[in-house]
Amino acid sequence: MEFVHVQEVQEEPATDKQKIYLVRLASELGFHVNTTNMTKDEAMKRIDLLRSIKKMENHQKLREKEVKLSMVKKLIYKKWVAQNKEINKQSEKLFMKEVYYVNKVFDKIDEMMFPEQSV
Repeated sequence: MEFVHVQEVQEEPATDKQKIYLVRLASELGFHVNTTNMTKDEAMKRIDLLRSIKKMENHQKLREKEVKLSMVKKLIYKKWVAQNKEINKQSEKLFMKEVYYVNKVFDKIDEMMFPEQSV
């Protein structure tokens, strides 16, 4: 007859620092997380998951801004072509100012339409 020694593994509870960070990170992303009885390992895994979600979200926002800026440049360029203007050393600053202005107008519209997304 063999005796098997089973060792009960007590996992350490998550630290207060982990819990606070996890709750803050989750709320920034619009999630709720229950940290009661959470272990250090579980907290670490959830923190990593939420960080990756936040990174993807930030990447998506940056991509959307890039696309919008490209659209604004194209729009202003088409306007200039229709007005027989061309971009050269003398006019490039004026072109940039116009693109910047229209892009800011679109930003304001986005903030008005989606106030919960502007942080």
